[in-house]
Amino acid sequence: MLQVSEDGYGNLYRQHLFDQYRLAVEMADRLSARRMQANTFFLAVNTGLITVLANLVKDGIISGIAGALPLIAMLVLCYGWWRIVGSYRQLSSGKHAVIRELETLLPAAPYAAEWAVLGQGKDPRRYLPLTHVETWVPRLFALLYLLLLLVVLLGGQGPVAGGGLKDAPAVALAEHHPGVLRGAWRWGVAHDGVHPGRSLPDGLTYGGGGERPGWL
Repeated sequence: MLQVSEDGYGNLYRQHLFDQYRLAVEMADRLSARRMQANTFFLAVNTGLITVLANLVKDGIISGIAGALPLIAMLVLCYGWWRIVGSYRQLSSGKHAVIRELETLLPAAPYAAEWAVLGQGKDPRRYLPLTHVETWVPRLFALLYLLLLLVVLLGGQGPVAGGGLKDAPAVALAEHHPGVLRGAWRWGVAHDGVHPGRSLPDGLTYGGGGERPGWL
């Protein structure tokens, strides 16, 4: 990593080495902040759009091939979100690898010690990396969009036809309780080993006539 030896650099070698280390730590923190901003943006956009689209599908305003186009676009958006999360994860891994390498040249190595205490992210009971949870959020939204897409393409056929679209669990969840999607993400982050895709209770049903699920 070093391009010049301490003897060849001069008296400011140690000071400049620490300054570069501090800059690397600051850039890693900025990357984490940008990642959280991107996730907040995509989460807000998808929560709003899936609520609107669910109402449009329920009212029959969008249907057929033309109605499927915006849902396909949202699936593409979810894929882009998933790739962005993966890109941030790779960048973060690279930056922290450089930080740990720089720490081998310093008196103390706090990042390396912290990573060792956390089991290097291999044991979710000790530490579950946030990016592992983040990758499930766009997948959850993609699953909801896919369900709406199937309803639009089937045109009222299949299991949804008997009770109407409003009886479909995913649509009811998006329509009446959009905040649950945000809560599912936060709940998954707060509980080690549980990803948002499994944070909703099993057997969730939603009946017609304005009846709400008892757990909400």
